[in-house]
Amino acid sequence: MSFVACGPATKDASSPADHATLSRSALALEFADTYDVPAGTPTSGVVSVDLAPAGTYAATMADGSTEQGTWTSPVGAQLPVTLYLKSATNVWTAQVLALDGNLTLSRDGETVVAASEHTVGPSESLCDGTDGKWMDDDVDANTGLNCVCKMGFAYVPSHGGCIVVH
Repeated sequence: MSFVACGPATKDASSPADHATLSRSALALEFADTYDVPAGTPTSGVVSVDLAPAGTYAATMADGSTEQGTWTSPVGAQLPVTLYLKSATNVWTAQVLALDGNLTLSRDGETVVAASEHTVGPSESLCDGTDGKWMDDDVDANTGLNCVCKMGFAYVPSHGGCIVVH
């Protein structure tokens, strides 16, 4: 697995001062997917964000503009998981608060909830089907995951289970 690091925050005080110390935690990778704000939700900001397992993102705004950048997360083994999204001009956050397929997006003072397009979170069948080891109710203490993949693989259910992440 490779990791992405980025420089200091340029905007948004809710982000850590030093992004260089962050990478992508195994637990955060479990939630890499495309998320959409439900139609009809009032927003002037993000309407869709695609979080790639490789640590990049692409967001679409309500005005049709797009933004690309990198995402990182502190190492942690439990919810909530906070992701920091950094473009050339902005740093904002996304949070996984529960195992409900939702991502809470906070950007430029606005907070909206977006829903995943694919499976995210624990899935015994995806884990077992890709040679992972399912931990049942006893999550792995180091990662917070129910699925432990073999060396060199990461659990990304939206991409099929245990996969190689570059």
